[in-house]
Amino acid sequence: MNFNPFKRSSKGGSKNTLGKILHDFAEMQPNSVNCSLLPADPRSEAEPEDLERAFIFKHGGQVLVKNKAFYITTPDGFRAEDDHMSKGAILHLWFLYNRVPYTIDTRVMGRIRFPDAFLDDLAPRIPVAYMLQPVGNIRKIENRQYLRYAHKVGHGGTRVYTQLLFDLYVTKTDISFPDTGSLPPNITDIHTIPYIEKTEIADQPPEEVVKFMKNAIRLNSRENRVVFVG
Repeated sequence: MNFNPFKRSSKGGSKNTLGKILHDFAEMQPNSVNCSLLPADPRSEAEPEDLERAFIFKHGGQVLVKNKAFYITTPDGFRAEDDHMSKGAILHLWFLYNRVPYTIDTRVMGRIRFPDAFLDDLAPRIPVAYMLQPVGNIRKIENRQYLRYAHKVGHGGTRVYTQLLFDLYVTKTDISFPDTGSLPPNITDIHTIPYIEKTEIADQPPEEVVKFMKNAIRLNSRENRVVFVG
């Protein structure tokens, strides 16, 4: 598919529904989205296929919106041996804005290649992207019956959801630096500890699980403060 990043939209484009959806999405500035591929037949009872995370392309620090579409990288869950997503496929996207979840359904308009001169201000700096066009409004997934409570007294406005989310950073501290050559690019001697279900908290409400976890970490010695990451 040909891509012209500098093609101007029509003057009335910002007033139509599609233009407003794209404008609102760009204003929210998401860095990444979680993707699910919906069944080709809307009447099918098949479950959506989880394609995991994809990054949103930005140009000059802003979400790239051109040709009535925005652009994502190949989702992490899309295996190299798989065929590319076909034109017309429907992707259900999930992302956070101000710590509130939002979703939007999009249609795959094709797979495009950016011109080389366009890559300098592009993030991520990847030449190939999927072109997506919204097929519905951006939906805010928040209802009054959802769980809300505060981490600290006086911070009642902080939203907390039933998921426990962690950013995992792994650092190797016993590296032996070689006299010549470069360091090995990968850490190969990391081992996982199997997850063991704690039956005493399995059926507890989410706030009790969080309380149990925080107390367990606090009461353990520093070397035993371990979180099992799934």
